[in-house]
Amino acid sequence: MGITKLPPELLTEAFIFATHIDPLVPLRLRCVCRWWRCIVDSSPSIWQRLLLSDKVAHSRYRALLWTKKSLPLPFDINLDITDSDTLLPHLSSLVAFVDRWRTVKLNDAWEVRLVDFQLSPASLRTLVIDIQDSEFDEWEVFSVPQPKPIITTSLKNPSTYAMNITLTRLPQPHLLTPFSFTHLEINESHFGGHQTHPFRVLSFLTMFPALQCFEFAGWPHDDEAHNELFPIVHLPDLHTLSLRNTCSARAILSHIYAPQLRVLYLYHLNVDFRLLQLGAGASLPEPGDSDDEANDYSQSPWSDHATGMGLRKLIMRCNPPIRVLEMDFSDMRTKDFKFVFESLPTLQEFMIVASDMSDTVINLLRPYRKFGVNEAEGGMMVVRLPALQRLELFSCQRLSGGVIVDALGSRVAYTDQHSSGDTLSDVSIVNCEGFTSMHGQTLSRVLGRRLRLD
Repeated sequence: MGITKLPPELLTEAFIFATHIDPLVPLRLRCVCRWWRCIVDSSPSIWQRLLLSDKVAHSRYRALLWTKKSLPLPFDINLDITDSDTLLPHLSSLVAFVDRWRTVKLNDAWEVRLVDFQLSPASLRTLVIDIQDSEFDEWEVFSVPQPKPIITTSLKNPSTYAMNITLTRLPQPHLLTPFSFTHLEINESHFGGHQTHPFRVLSFLTMFPALQCFEFAGWPHDDEAHNELFPIVHLPDLHTLSLRNTCSARAILSHIYAPQLRVLYLYHLNVDFRLLQLGAGASLPEPGDSDDEANDYSQSPWSDHATGMGLRKLIMRCNPPIRVLEMDFSDMRTKDFKFVFESLPTLQEFMIVASDMSDTVINLLRPYRKFGVNEAEGGMMVVRLPALQRLELFSCQRLSGGVIVDALGSRVAYTDQHSSGDTLSDVSIVNCEGFTSMHGQTLSRVLGRRLRLD
């Protein structure tokens, strides 16, 4: 019996067996004759093994073809790549079909079965990227066992899943298909390479239009200037932003459009060395770039300037309704505090740790007379940060206890009487040398149980 006489069911089984030997065999089989092409194209089970190799463009074409031809069946992904940094570009066009992933295999380093995860594009919400040093051996990235499984339950939301990827540098946008992830974490290794230049970070962020939460943890290295304009990243759904241990705060804050941002964490941004202004046009001064007229002392004047200017630009660009601002070993100039306090009417919680802020800053929280309103009565009394309910001051050693008592005492006395419920309800003053137990007793007469001193 000639092979052309074989029933299609038997040919299909033979073709499926052939894909175990060579996953690319469907491309050749469908070129043999019209009859075989018809069988191959109409048999999803022949397309259940997807092989991706080094060239991302070729892999993108294969991914589209295999996901279409194998529908509605699950499929295996075999990544035969020599460059660990192409892992995410290869997978980017397949994330939308994660509910059909059966196994993922990387060379001979590791293989993971995903059929038990009950994954779906809606449940795979978080992407975690660990960036190793540029001198890191790429084959160590492929080591066995994997430092993290490629798919895990999300730590912050156990009902969802996270994808974990280890790279030595962030991929360029043209290699990626836009993602639907809502949470992104980038963690930079504390070793030599500078692989998270803000231009690369911002360019990468353009591939996450649905992002709701972005967390970036680096280490404090300054970067070389970049001769291209930084992209403005539109993140219309972003509600939480966390920057930790990075000198890129100004660049990142200045170039995102996040009109729904409600929570901002700025951790360990202070450095004691001069920072470069990055990007084409960065040498042009912006509003607020001039020296601080207050001339208040700071141990980290350059990072104070950068953090303050980044926050100014963010506020001026999109006026986000920030409700929570936490600054831990992150500081600003006095003029920046004034700008921020006058620009965030929605802020409800403010925590600051180890700040060099002066008495001038804490005095900004006093009620003041705003002229131009009710001028016949000499102006109307108002407060900055009118929605503020929680204030936490930790290890702010340049603040005077008497000024804290006067500023917060007068504020609470005013807001308790005149605000519509928006008054300080939780105040913590901890390890501030200028604030003694006597000051605490005096302030507690106004705040009562709202004051915490340890």
